[in-house]
Amino acid sequence: MKHKKAKEQAYEMGKEKGYPSGKQFASQNGKVNNSELVDALTVSFEGLTQSADYANNTLPDLRRMAGYKDRIGAGTYTRFDTEEQYHNYLELVDRFEEGYSDGFRKGYGTQLEKESE
Repeated sequence: MKHKKAKEQAYEMGKEKGYPSGKQFASQNGKVNNSELVDALTVSFEGLTQSADYANNTLPDLRRMAGYKDRIGAGTYTRFDTEEQYHNYLELVDRFEEGYSDGFRKGYGTQLEKESE
């Protein structure tokens, strides 16, 4: 997969994960100030990164998109073949996090708008 396309896909994956979390936060907390929103986003993302879904699905997908081939079995990545793959992977993780943040904020805003109608 071309790296530019992989970065776009990683961003969209993150956005899809963040959107429902942002909506849920808004429905539970209503309107909050920016500092509280950033704190909630941080806690939400940390929770995601500690989940089995993230470890067993998201990270392997990002490694695959970076060009690494898992030769032993799903989830058994132990090293990258090249420095380029490793750096591509780190960029994809960053793009996933950016997408999560944007998705969370969009979900939060969408839910607030819905509740104000």
